[in-house]
Order: sequence, then C-alpha cells, then structure tokens
Amino acid sequence: MGEDTDLPLRSAMNGENYKIESAQSYLLGLLPEQETLRYDELSFVDDGFNNFLRNVENDLVDSYVNENLDAVTKTKFESFYLTSPKRRQKVAFAQAFHDLPDRDPTIEPFFVKATEIGFWEKLRLELTPATMAFGAAALLCLMGAIWFIRNERGPQTVDVAVTQPQNTAANILAPQNRPVVAEASPTEVAPPQVNEPRREKRPANQPEERKTSTQPGAPIIASFVLTPPLRGAGEIKSLKVTPDAERISFRLDLEPADYKEYKVELLDQVGNSVVWSAGNQKPKGSVQRSLAVTIPAKTMKPQIYVFRVSGITPDGSAENIGDYAFRIVR
Repeated sequence: MGEDTDLPLRSAMNGENYKIESAQSYLLGLLPEQETLRYDELSFVDDGFNNFLRNVENDLVDSYVNENLDAVTKTKFESFYLTSPKRRQKVAFAQAFHDLPDRDPTIEPFFVKATEIGFWEKLRLELTPATMAFGAAALLCLMGAIWFIRNERGPQTVDVAVTQPQNTAANILAPQNRPVVAEASPTEVAPPQVNEPRREKRPANQPEERKTSTQPGAPIIASFVLTPPLRGAGEIKSLKVTPDAERISFRLDLEPADYKEYKVELLDQVGNSVVWSAGNQKPKGSVQRSLAVTIPAKTMKPQIYVFRVSGITPDGSAENIGDYAFRIVR
C-alpha cells in the first residue's frame, strides 16, 4: 500500500497519531475488530479525523484507477472496498474522469460574435440551471402563500333561510310545539365546518420525535427510520423518545444486496459493548429493502448507540455491511 508518511493526523479526541497506512488498512478491512470499532467512532465524532480519512480514501481510489496499487492491495481493494454500491459509484466516477481524452492543442478555439446570436439562443443561454431553480422556488413560495391565505380564512358558511310552516290543515292538526324546518335551495348547501389542528413545524436543530397513536390499553411505541450509513457521514441523528413510550421501533433501510437473512446488534458507544442482538432477520419490501427492529424503551439511555447490521452468507458466516449511528434524547 505504499510507504508511510511523515504527516500523521493527531486526533483531537484522544491525542493519538493516525497515519495514512493505518487509515488505508481501515478502508480495506485489514485492522483488528477493536481498532475498526475505534476508527468507526472517530469517523462520527472527530471532524479532523473524518476529513483526513476522506483524503486518504480519495488517494486510494486514484491509485486504483491509475493502476498504482500492488497486487495484494489491489486484490483486497476489489474484494472488500468495492462491495458497497456507493463506493463502486465513486470508483466509476474517478475512472470516467481518468479516461477523458486530452484536448488537441492544434485545434483553435471558435468564437461567436454577439451580433450573430439570435434572440432565442440568447434566452437559452440566460436560462442557466441556477436561474431555473430560483424560478421554481419562487413559484413554490407563491403557491404556499395562496394556500396559507385560503386556510387562514377558514371554511365559508352559507346562511340558510328559516321559514314558518304555512297555515294548512296539516299544520292545524299538528301539535303547537312542532319543530321549525329549515329550507334551503339545492345550490345553497352549507358545507360542514371542520376544525383541523394546525401542524407545528419542527426546527432543523430539534431532535426528531415520533409517537405511534394506539388504542386505549395498547402499548405506546415510538417509531423511527434510519437510512443506509455512509463512510465518513456528518453529524449523528438525534431521536426524541417521550417518557411514556414503552417500546422503540426502528426501520433500518438497506443497500442493495443478495443476503436473505441478517444479524442486527445494538452497540453501546460508551462501553463499546453489545446490549441487544437478534439473528435470522428477514428483510421486507421489494423496492427499498429494510429490517424492522423493536426494542424495549427502558433498555436505551440518553446517549449514542450504533446498530451493526451483518449479512448472513450461505455458509453461516456474518459479513458486516454497515453501522447505523444515532443519539437517544429524552
């Protein structure tokens, strides 16, 4: 994988030095399990290490595209790194950029005078993607303002004329306390008034809070959806759990894979230990495959947790396919 560098990264989290060789071993799955877990945690909580790891990964992909890796490193790169669809896309993009033909220096650039461009061509040049995006955003804002004004006015009521019964023989024989009947023309039917509660928008920095409404006597379940993890992702998603929640339900979206069964482990990031696990999990869904996991609410404390999902191979071994990190807030 190449010689070590003299520019190690000193982690702000624990003061240790991390070099390019160790980071490459982490990306190729060559580190011991304990070191891999420590690097996983650093990629979530240490921005400096996250940027350093991204640069090492870019250099590793460029070396593979330029065929500068040795045979052993290349074999491990193809058998471990390229198992992720997102990593294969990154390598494909680097390969396409590498295969671009160089411009022929003998060809002179061609310039068009402004007077030779017609009106429609000028209009097409002015309509850049940024301009079109701004116009679409303005249109959406206008439609939202109209919807807001119409909803603020509330439902429109129609006055119904009330008429007294005529003095006919039927009315004379009827009791004196006969109720008055309201009459309205077919075109003047008053719509029912519905009082809909207003939905309050959640600020961007507020933890996500969801609670499934249940029938009286049924357990209260808080449900959340976790998307497939990315290597070197940004800040951890915070999940707000109410005190009355008895269970916490998770839907773990999966990347495309051929595994028929999965193993899910819940890791405690504080002690770095397994607090809950389940095997032989069957995926659900056809377009977006996912795993459904339900855990007692009292098991999870206000801290960072990680769901480690592994695919079960035909021979019974488990292959780690991703870690879903999140923070419980109460």
